[in-house]
Amino acid sequence: MDSILSTQVGRIEKTGSIVQHGYDAKDVLLENLHVGKDAPDVLSRKWYSRAALTCLHRGAALEQLLELRQRSGDQVPLDRALGLFDLFIIQDGKGDFRDISARLDEVADDFRLLHPEWMEMNGRERGIAVAGFLLAQGLGGIQGDGDAHYHDLRNNFLGMALRNDQPSGESLDGRGLADASARDRMYMDPFRSANEVRVETLVAQLTRMGVSQVEQDRLLDVAPTTEIVSRCARNIIRSFQTLPRHSMVGDDSPSMDAALYGALWTLLLLAGDEEGHSAEYHPLRYFPVVLKQVQAYFPNDVHFVEKLCNASIGDFDPGDLDLVNTVRSRDNLPRPVKARGSASRSNVRFRIGQIFRHKRYQYHAIITGWDTECSASEQWMTEMRIHELPRGKSQSFYHVLAEDKSTRYVAEENIEIVQGEPVPALLTIAGQYFKRWDNDAKSFVSNIRDEYPDD
Repeated sequence: MDSILSTQVGRIEKTGSIVQHGYDAKDVLLENLHVGKDAPDVLSRKWYSRAALTCLHRGAALEQLLELRQRSGDQVPLDRALGLFDLFIIQDGKGDFRDISARLDEVADDFRLLHPEWMEMNGRERGIAVAGFLLAQGLGGIQGDGDAHYHDLRNNFLGMALRNDQPSGESLDGRGLADASARDRMYMDPFRSANEVRVETLVAQLTRMGVSQVEQDRLLDVAPTTEIVSRCARNIIRSFQTLPRHSMVGDDSPSMDAALYGALWTLLLLAGDEEGHSAEYHPLRYFPVVLKQVQAYFPNDVHFVEKLCNASIGDFDPGDLDLVNTVRSRDNLPRPVKARGSASRSNVRFRIGQIFRHKRYQYHAIITGWDTECSASEQWMTEMRIHELPRGKSQSFYHVLAEDKSTRYVAEENIEIVQGEPVPALLTIAGQYFKRWDNDAKSFVSNIRDEYPDD
């Protein structure tokens, strides 16, 4: 970890060497993640230990997806199969497979205490009792108006599942079936109600949605684990397509980028060997999107892509890997040094680590780099109407990290330095570039001095 913090070069390779130790590295990463606030590099240490920890979790999720694919999900517990989505979004080490299993055991114990007659119930009675218990305990996953929040992104990360222990040859009411190999069916919607849902209601709803009879039969049939996991992935994507972005933001919402990333990997790997994919859900459709996500948000995952492409992904275009190679090559290159010694750079007014408010758009951001004049392409300058600025392109321009986690390029004349403390959102993300906040200087302490030695 100290090597990762000391230089910007080779961080992907170094993180990969940590991740390859698996959960043996988790305790050490958690120690770094929870370093004391007085540590001289508290922000950067937290940032990069979290980056390695989340990469480790995503690796565990991908291994679980491969196991589901190779074993067709037949021998993988449903709670573990669905729990893999949580591994894409957890940030602090809590909520992995072991935590989900322990929490399920606690819920099951609470249920048995409340229903000591559990073993005497038939399957239908059990289903209704469990659904009622989940609703009463607030474990339905939906807050407030159920219909308004039914498709909220957070509802796709259940981390729990119910198993139906119906004996073969018996109905859910405990009566014998004429065909001993048959299984009675029961439909529940524990998000909204503890009551059984009539199959006629579901058929009517599917018909109104324009679902074909063949597809209705498939949806109402017993679903294998891989299909349940794939449906969850499609529901995550549907949340992005149908819900306003503000409904997916908040302390109780998962990272949108991480949630989508997990869904894309799931559809790519679980559907890899199937035939007859629809155009909407053909697995290779998602491969370029996964690669762009790796480039933008998850660069430490390049070794997962390289490992899985040849072994688990079908007829992908090898040219797509050029993007991954670019990410790795860029990480291995020393950054060009920008010292302030020359006369041309003496006019750069602001410094790395200062926080500011954008004069026009009012967002807060941190300065993470600078150019003596605008170095963007002519097309970008035309689109951004740089020529209309009073000082045009011949002024210092600054690379900045905004409070919404985006990176931007801002003209000096639009920067209004803030002398107070940074907004909480900036403290959360500053560790990518900075060691700590210096309250006396009202600035972040740079961790990129190999690139900007005088800032």
